Amino acid sequence: MKNPKVSVLISAYNEENYIGKCIGSLLKQTYKDMEIVVIDDGSRDKTLEIVKKYQSVRVVRQNHLGLGASRNTGARNARGDIIIFADADLVYDKDYVKNLIKPILEGKSIGTCHMVEKVANADNIWAKNWGVTRLPEKLPKKLGTFRAVLKKEFLKVGGCPTDKGTFADALLCNKLGLADGVENAVCYHHNPTHLGEIFRHVAWIGSSFVLNKEARQRHAKKRVPLLIIGIIALILIIILFITILFSTIGLIIALLLLFGLWRAIRTNDARMIYAAPVYKTVWFSGFAYGIARQMIKNFGKMIQGKKTENY
Repeated sequence: MKNPKVSVLISAYNEENYIGKCIGSLLKQTYKDMEIVVIDDGSRDKTLEIVKKYQSVRVVRQNHLGLGASRNTGARNARGDIIIFADADLVYDKDYVKNLIKPILEGKSIGTCHMVEKVANADNIWAKNWGVTRLPEKLPKKLGTFRAVLKKEFLKVGGCPTDKGTFADALLCNKLGLADGVENAVCYHHNPTHLGEIFRHVAWIGSSFVLNKEARQRHAKKRVPLLIIGIIALILIIILFITILFSTIGLIIALLLLFGLWRAIRTNDARMIYAAPVYKTVWFSGFAYGIARQMIKNFGKMIQGKKTENY
């Protein structure tokens, strides 16, 4: 393929804080024969209002159907021969598109994935708790997520599954095989910056675990330590609250701890003294909430199905 048209598809659901930065970085790409398509997945914030400011960006709207359905909608509306799946909370190096699609242009690959993803906002304490590295330094040459793929190959296998939550793109590999890693395609991820955002994002992950058996098997061992830490943090916070509530001594101790934390914040990143347990508590709570919510939904669907059968 020689200089094919590329369609960059941005799936967006309530991304008003990041979508402008994402589009801005894509408009600066050195690869020029490309279009940017935003698939608005039923956003209820100012995402659509922000996107409309960019006249060169096409918008496709749909009800809130999730990541897999959003990417499928984008692929069906794409005009390019190669499609790139962009996340609204990522910003991209100016050579990202050029480098990402190079193995496809050379006929060596049907699809690729970047191997360098850094944190864009590690200065934020909650973003820092989320993680200061996005991808391991040493990755295999074959990866379980597609970021660029030939549109005809994507459509041939029916696109992404639409009922697997956040793992929809990874499960595309079950149909197409693994993606080829590209070392010089660089992007930067905006981690969640406040506790509400962390809770909502982790709830989505928890819900996806219920929907996706493959993800549960792949990540179960990684998540167990985090859950244990979350439980311990929750217990400690409950004990501290009870102590403050019912004990003068506890109140004095708490005030001393707060003073020490205030000093730590002013002098160094010992902010983690308070932020880490709070973060883990919120993480665990969001994850548990997401699991419970999805299980209740599944139970409701099962009951409704039985009623329909009986009728």
